[in-house]
Amino acid sequence: MAARPISSTPADPPALTLRVATADDLPRIARLAALDSAWPPEPPVLTAELDGAICVAVSLVDLRTVADPFRLTAEVRAITLARARQLLGAAPRRDRRPRRFAARPSTADRSARMQNAT
Repeated sequence: MAARPISSTPADPPALTLRVATADDLPRIARLAALDSAWPPEPPVLTAELDGAICVAVSLVDLRTVADPFRLTAEVRAITLARARQLLGAAPRRDRRPRRFAARPSTADRSARMQNAT
């Protein structure tokens, strides 16, 4: 029995489609929201489909998102949210890292100012 050659090319990635949901999509979005234990997003809704199945839905009103918890959807969710923000004309969200404030004066600087004030 001859060994099969190992393919070095990756499998074709699933086709991703972003589109605004129609009335026909509402039952599928409701099922997706139920899977995610959430309320369906408020219409209009931007959907992300992987190979024809809706896996992420984002409200174009408040950017609330539901996603299929049984699929790896973090990247698809990020892409869908970015497109929703483009459609809304909203600026991208800032990083959630803490802000850096100006350095506080040292104790020596404060005591020198206090001496000069008297």
